[in-house]
Amino acid sequence: MKTLLRPYLLDFLKKQGYKYFLSKKAPDQVSHASGNIVLIPVAEKPAILKPCIGFDACFHINGKSEGLDFRWEGNNVCVLLDRDDILLLKKYLLKLFYPDSRIQH
Repeated sequence: MKTLLRPYLLDFLKKQGYKYFLSKKAPDQVSHASGNIVLIPVAEKPAILKPCIGFDACFHINGKSEGLDFRWEGNNVCVLLDRDDILLLKKYLLKLFYPDSRIQH
């Protein structure tokens, strides 16, 4: 599943132990321009001798998400999450936005 990069998503990924993103430009399905960037979170840094084949870059997730600029309207930066991460993210968001909720997890 692809979802837009937001501060809460970055915080969630760091709490899950992800330390790096592999990035890849993806063509826009409508205009076929390379206007989208897809990030794939990974826990361990790829070996230096084995560059990120099939990806444009690999970079470290560091710093606090509050320092990043997520305000622009044309945010074409997506994060690719697997099924387990999606389920955990939903639970994380329930706790984040409804901390006093009696919702069963």
